[in-house]
Amino acid sequence: MQQTNSNNWLEIKSGESGQLTILDHGRLEGLVAELVNSGDQCPSLCVFLGTKSKEACLRQLYPHNNINRRASNTSVRLRCDVATQRMPRPAFFADGDLTYKPSFSSLGKQTARPEQPITWQAHSFETVLQIIYARLLFLFTDVVCIFAADFASYSDVADFLISIHRARSASLLPASIRPRVVIVLATNLVDNKMEETEVERLQCRLNMCETGPMSASFSAIHMVRLGHHTLSDYSRYQPLRDLIKGQIHDMQSAREDTRTLLSANHLAALFSLALRHTAEDIRQPFDFVQASRAYHPVSLSLGPNIVHYQELGSQVGLCSEELAPSVASALLMDHYIDGMLD
Repeated sequence: MQQTNSNNWLEIKSGESGQLTILDHGRLEGLVAELVNSGDQCPSLCVFLGTKSKEACLRQLYPHNNINRRASNTSVRLRCDVATQRMPRPAFFADGDLTYKPSFSSLGKQTARPEQPITWQAHSFETVLQIIYARLLFLFTDVVCIFAADFASYSDVADFLISIHRARSASLLPASIRPRVVIVLATNLVDNKMEETEVERLQCRLNMCETGPMSASFSAIHMVRLGHHTLSDYSRYQPLRDLIKGQIHDMQSAREDTRTLLSANHLAALFSLALRHTAEDIRQPFDFVQASRAYHPVSLSLGPNIVHYQELGSQVGLCSEELAPSVASALLMDHYIDGMLD
């Protein structure tokens, strides 16, 4: 399939009535379609949040992606590391802004993509963007990189992470596959005791969060400082590059252990359902198992039919243990989806 030139993924829009909507530009589906074997390839997903420091980092971590040439004003953008596109574990990476920025390129233009109206009370564009991160994007994210230099202070970094934590993860999956956070600290040019004190305060606030342990939202939080400016650009970012690589490896191992490693096809399908769920409800969690049956619903008569089968079995002297294998076999065949075991 021909590759798309746009990295636009998620955008917040306001309709004529003033109702806010979430627009999915279809970027994820586009990347999945470009993979060589999307049914077997299982992408990782990193999310980078920040502004100028983030952009400089992306250019170093993904030198083959022409970050400048493909710049976009959309709130959340998505790319695939072209060096991994044919690998069993392609690397998807998204980047987003810290605050909402209107996409002037799309103002006044109609889009053929359907928009998801937000049915819950949204006080601002920034509130919606925060909910998108906390309850939608981070559901599928392995690593979140936050660039401290792009915040006004370390206290603001803590405020951001705590606000994400307060929004609560929408996942019902094991806590071990919650995203891992990497806080990127700028190069310390001098022996700055005040800056080190601020870093310690940041750690204390995250370790003593009033709304409960941060582990409910993030499986780990790490900090890494970029190398000194006297080093080459490649060397400066090497500690971050190594940390991200290790965290992705650990996350994918955790997903394999919990049987939650998604193929690219499953990722795209479940993300679409999770987006709809997020637009409609931010109180209830997103049930991955139930969502996987969205287009193959379980019959409402299943329960009564099993009860009737057990009654017939008991009439001829069969116990529940003897009936269980035939019930399990029938359920497997009834709910088999073509291609699910390929």
